[in-house]
Amino acid sequence: MKKLAVYAAGMMMALSLAACSPTKVEPTKAQTENQAGEKSGENLSPDGLTPEEARALNQPAVDPKTETPDPNAEVMESVLVYMLNDEGNGLKTEMEDAETVDADTVAALLVEKSILDEGTTVNSFDISGGEKAGPGVDASETGSGERVGTLDLSQLDPYASKAVLCAIGNTFCENFELDSLEILVNGEAYSGENLDGDVLTYVEDYKTVE
Repeated sequence: MKKLAVYAAGMMMALSLAACSPTKVEPTKAQTENQAGEKSGENLSPDGLTPEEARALNQPAVDPKTETPDPNAEVMESVLVYMLNDEGNGLKTEMEDAETVDADTVAALLVEKSILDEGTTVNSFDISGGEKAGPGVDASETGSGERVGTLDLSQLDPYASKAVLCAIGNTFCENFELDSLEILVNGEAYSGENLDGDVLTYVEDYKTVE
């Protein structure tokens, strides 16, 4: 009888422990998918932050592709510069940004590209003849006569090569829409030995200049 009582007490204790043990709850399918999404980065914001991190930093995620350009950003203009090729027997071109397109800016770029000598400055630059086409000005209504520029430089080598002179002429004719360019040096007409005629005109076959 005593053994039976001990056995019954043991059974009751086992049942009591089983009732007190926590029941394991399997995660739902939605919870499993959500955890997998977080691990794979599906819940990350476009800038790499989780929504919680973005809120904590008070910086909501922004997609760079949809950002609005800064309306206060400086608008730059472009200058097409002609310069010597690697062999020095022709020209190549390069586009440069500039705050404004004027004779001083263009001449400074030609100095930078070793077309004009260091220290060369513009004494004056004038344009006569047809009006430059642009906003509100139709090319067919730019007036009669050729559009001629007169460039007065502080210095220019009288032995400048044809390629150098072509670079000067093409750069000014291109950027100021000139038909021809007259070169002066300190108010006197330039008379370099490689200048054909009295003025420079745009040379279309500039890749090879002889």
